Amino acid sequence: MGVERLLNLGTDPDDALVFQSGQHAGLLADLDPDTRARALNDLHDDLVAHYDPHRGVLYRSAAWIIRANSSS
Repeated sequence: MGVERLLNLGTDPDDALVFQSGQHAGLLADLDPDTRARALNDLHDDLVAHYDPHRGVLYRSAAWIIRANSSS
């Protein structure tokens, strides 16, 4: 069974950028300064594209719910 929900990443794009850049700090750490700045700018642009002023920065998310029973 699949479940889809909206995932709120922050109250606005700047708030969401702080959260997301923290989540991906390990990926950003090895980038040179220009590449890191470009990556963060691109991320910010995407967060702006997903921003609803009344609800925050929203992305679609999905997960599968799997249940299993032991037959033994």
